[in-house]
Amino acid sequence: MIQEALTYTVGQLNTFLGAISDAAVLGNISYAQDNDAEANAMTNKVVLSLINIEQDRMSQDPWPYKYQGTTLYKQQPAVNLNLYLLFSANFETYSDGLAAIDKVVEFFQNTGYFTTETNPDLPAGLNRLIFDMFSVDLDLVHHLWSMLGSKYMPSVVYKMRMVSIQYVPDQQSPAPLIQHVTTINNVQQ
Repeated sequence: MIQEALTYTVGQLNTFLGAISDAAVLGNISYAQDNDAEANAMTNKVVLSLINIEQDRMSQDPWPYKYQGTTLYKQQPAVNLNLYLLFSANFETYSDGLAAIDKVVEFFQNTGYFTTETNPDLPAGLNRLIFDMFSVDLDLVHHLWSMLGSKYMPSVVYKMRMVSIQYVPDQQSPAPLIQHVTTINNVQQ
């Protein structure tokens, strides 16, 4: 689901930008300084990189059973994730990079919420995607770019919410039903 969500986001951003070729790409920005084909594919582009994954426990369903029709099956609840996305403007000129980041912010200001109702082309398994700008202080920016092993580029971080990962086995056995309850009287006087 992670790859599908990120690929969909890049596609929607390219549509917003009206890009004839891909103006935004999915890639690891730490490779942008290399001299290879992957680095060349990120030149003069907005690069979307995943920088962190966190589990959203508040929205997790605690009930480990699911109904299919009238049959109850044991199934662990989905893992809901928040993905932290770094949009970096990897352009040869600084002013082009700033203009690109402006467009990224405009895109999410205009369309920060995707649902299956508003976007029927949302990949199967994704019900909605919510984007919130994540403010990064200067110390964290320094640590982030040091960790990436790259020089700072104009960039913005967004938190993508509601990516769920759910394993569903091919064969499911119905959960056993409780037929009777036995109680034991252990009251001591």
